[in-house]
Amino acid sequence: MQRNSWGGTEWPPEARRTLKALWTGILISGLIAEAVLIIFFDRPVYRSAGLIIGAVCACFMAWHMGYSIIKSCDFDEKGAMAVMRKGAVLRFLAEAVIMCTACISGLADPVSMFAGMFLLKIAAYAAPFTERFLPVTEALKTVHTPPADEERDAFGYTKAERAALDEELLKQPEWKRREIEKMRKDFDDAFNH
Repeated sequence: MQRNSWGGTEWPPEARRTLKALWTGILISGLIAEAVLIIFFDRPVYRSAGLIIGAVCACFMAWHMGYSIIKSCDFDEKGAMAVMRKGAVLRFLAEAVIMCTACISGLADPVSMFAGMFLLKIAAYAAPFTERFLPVTEALKTVHTPPADEERDAFGYTKAERAALDEELLKQPEWKRREIEKMRKDFDDAFNH
């Protein structure tokens, strides 16, 4: 994977599309929740501030989860699990600090803020529907529309795609090559018996 200018790993097109779908779902469900707050509840500014802060937190959490997943791909199994745990703890601590700040300062409604953070869950369930409204980029077309007449292996790759993957595998560190070869062997053993 390539590194971008800020030192992180470049996101694959599918991951960027999923993140956009999550953000779109957060925005749509946030607008619906905002309308409900304004119409049915008192102190709309106080409650809206909490919802907006919670929705921004939800967007950050979605980005950070994707970042942690992609970053974990650069490690072996133990390292990847450590990266994922660290990311989850950091997100939880950030949420806790923001919620405590809202409770102590009284500037925003903590219940609305929790509802705003919960929009991420709603957006995750709605992602298959919101992805339909996002434009399909050329990078995704090449990934998701393979020629139907080519023969594919058990993983769904053509011979040319498998050769390109094997060539990319040779560029990886030794430990990563061993892990991938072990996974391939385990897969072949499981399906050839």
